Amino acid sequence: MIRPLALAVMLALAGCQSADVQRAAPGLQIPAAWRADVGPSSPVEGVWWRNFHDSTLNLYVDQALRYN
Repeated sequence: MIRPLALAVMLALAGCQSADVQRAAPGLQIPAAWRADVGPSSPVEGVWWRNFHDSTLNLYVDQALRYN
């Protein structure tokens, strides 16, 4: 009884050990224009999904709004 318990305790403690992981610095340079927090130039219209001109999407959204 003691050996299985000791094994279980050792496995549990081994699972708590953190591995030494060295993270590499990202090599990708992000353009400065992408770092700016810019919002939309105009407010989003209320029925924005209609801009996709997809009758199936329109049907799903209309049903969701009707039955929600």
